[in-house]
Amino acid sequence: MAVRQGQSNAMLNSLITFVVLFIVATVAAIICYVKLDEARTIADNETRTRRELANDTEAAQAAAIVGTKDASMSYFGAILDRYNALYQIVTGKLPEEGKSIEAANEQISMAVTNFKNSFEAGQFADAAILPMAVAMKSEYDAAKSQAAGLTADVEEMKQKWNRDVAGFSAAEEKIVGEKNMFITQATTVQQSVEQMKTVAEESVKRSIDQLQQQIDAKNAEIEVFKQQAAELAASLKEADMSRNKLETQLEQIKPRPDIEVAAYKPDGKIVSVDPQLGIVYLDLGSNDHVYRGLTFAVYDRSAPMPEDGKGKAEIRVFDVRTEVSVARIVSSSDKNPIIPDDIIVNLIWDKSSPNTFVVVGDFDLDNNGGTDIYGRDKVVSLINAWGGIVTDNLDINTDFVVLGAQPELTAKPSEAQIAVDPMAMDKYNKAIEIANQYKSVMEKAAGLSIPVFNTERFKNLIGYNAEAKGDKPF
Repeated sequence: MAVRQGQSNAMLNSLITFVVLFIVATVAAIICYVKLDEARTIADNETRTRRELANDTEAAQAAAIVGTKDASMSYFGAILDRYNALYQIVTGKLPEEGKSIEAANEQISMAVTNFKNSFEAGQFADAAILPMAVAMKSEYDAAKSQAAGLTADVEEMKQKWNRDVAGFSAAEEKIVGEKNMFITQATTVQQSVEQMKTVAEESVKRSIDQLQQQIDAKNAEIEVFKQQAAELAASLKEADMSRNKLETQLEQIKPRPDIEVAAYKPDGKIVSVDPQLGIVYLDLGSNDHVYRGLTFAVYDRSAPMPEDGKGKAEIRVFDVRTEVSVARIVSSSDKNPIIPDDIIVNLIWDKSSPNTFVVVGDFDLDNNGGTDIYGRDKVVSLINAWGGIVTDNLDINTDFVVLGAQPELTAKPSEAQIAVDPMAMDKYNKAIEIANQYKSVMEKAAGLSIPVFNTERFKNLIGYNAEAKGDKPF
């Protein structure tokens, strides 16, 4: 039993030893695998990093590019050192620390461009520095040679100047001698002048005395002329009095001026006519405040205006330009057609200043024989639309009066009529007020010599008669 017990213990110890060794071997294998994988990863990273810096072909060319280098320096470090040296040669300073090669290249390119731009355009087709430097060296040698030539010229000029200075000294001595001679001659001349001055003063004094005698004689003659002028002035005054008297008499017998002359003042003229299209061109435009819809009466350029104001034609503006406008021919006569230079008139419109109107009475605008209910309102609206001013107060500032028919005054309403229409008395009083206003306007216009136009003449003078007959709205 003791022997079996010992064998069992030995086997157990062997088994334990084997398990321990197996575990140790397994752990060692795992550790080796991990280390190997880590080394492989590091190697792959280093290979990737090296390839980012340079591929295999570029790495093989690095030795040829760099040439001899310090043993402690890598090829990339040697290339970077060569680049820094080249950057310093081009820019004159080392690259800034931490600055990328791209930024450094931009600075080098900028330096080369600025260097190139300092020369005349087209002088260097190649932006490389070496051709520029060679060209500059050639120019420098030429300039140096030219400077040497100029130095020789300056030296020659200096020697010539010294010779000229010596000649100037001799010339100066000669000039001083001539100056002294001239001073002597001038003294002699001065003495002669003084003698001549004395003689001249005596001669002038005698001449002044003679002139004074002549002036006294002329003054005596002037006094005679003054007396004659006074007599002529008296005669002239008497003649002026006679002339004024005759003018007064003439003023009393000559006819009074036409107070309506302002109404017939031409506003413009016809520039050209297109009878086929039925249009005319006027010498008025937007600069003259002409606008579409404006109408004009057309009159012969050489004939006097008719008393009723009726023109040979009527036109209506439909197109306005800056200096001219185009108008449609609304009405015209085949026997007396519109021709260039015919004048145009509109009583309301004025290109320089607005005209002031007083409008009273009843109006028959469509010529149907009856009174238009809103006839006066239409006339007022037309005047306002065409730039005129309508006022109820007639005074010296009024330009024209448009006078319709005299308002009819009905009989005073009876009490029965007032009972039926409570407003009948107010209407009667309003009619009396209108009738009194009509009469007052007629009397004031006559007293102030303000032109008065009835309905027909008014429409004729604005060139709107044909439009009104065609029931065109005002």
